[in-house]
Amino acid sequence: MLVPIHEYRPGLTVRVVDRLPAPITVQLLRLPNGRTIPELTRPDEYGGYVVRAELGPNRVRSTIIVFTRGSLERDECYLFSTDGQVFSTRLHLFETTVRRIASAGGSCNTPPQSPSRRVRRYER
Repeated sequence: MLVPIHEYRPGLTVRVVDRLPAPITVQLLRLPNGRTIPELTRPDEYGGYVVRAELGPNRVRSTIIVFTRGSLERDECYLFSTDGQVFSTRLHLFETTVRRIASAGGSCNTPPQSPSRRVRRYER
């Protein structure tokens, strides 16, 4: 998963709000001049998602746009791992893995009842 560098926090839990339209995702993964970066020549291979870090049922810490080659489920909660690394300084993106920790309607702070699912991270 690709996360804006300033938004990455190891162990942060986020809830998926919705998927971004493909043209917006591609535009966000390109430089302002429309070119791609060497680390990411096919931005159309990624899905963009709006996620929220929640402080509780009535408070939002932040809203973040993330990108993944896998898929995330709406209203599911995911935990950022601690194995992150800088992916692109030009796009200000960090690369990490996530695991699903709660299903729709569940608390993002509750451990999963079933085995967690890892979203495949981008392999260079």
